[in-house]
Amino acid sequence: MPFVEYGLLKAFEFESFPIRLVVQGIFTRTGGISPAPWNSLNLGGTVGDERKNVIENRRLIFESVHLPVESIFDSWQIHSSIVLFQ
Repeated sequence: MPFVEYGLLKAFEFESFPIRLVVQGIFTRTGGISPAPWNSLNLGGTVGDERKNVIENRRLIFESVHLPVESIFDSWQIHSSIVLFQ
């Protein structure tokens, strides 16, 4: 899985999904604005970080891949055997 830098942000991209066809990546915590203990690119809205920080971190990611933040599709991950199909 290649490592890619988007300015201050860093991500890993799956080689099986070329960026031109599917926008995807696993972003590291590097390059965000959240203070300790969430430093720095925290995207979790339920861990105690301020909402404005999470919103800005998400905006930074979308800006880095040239997409409007309004196009976000978010789902809640749980660790179980339940699968959501849509």
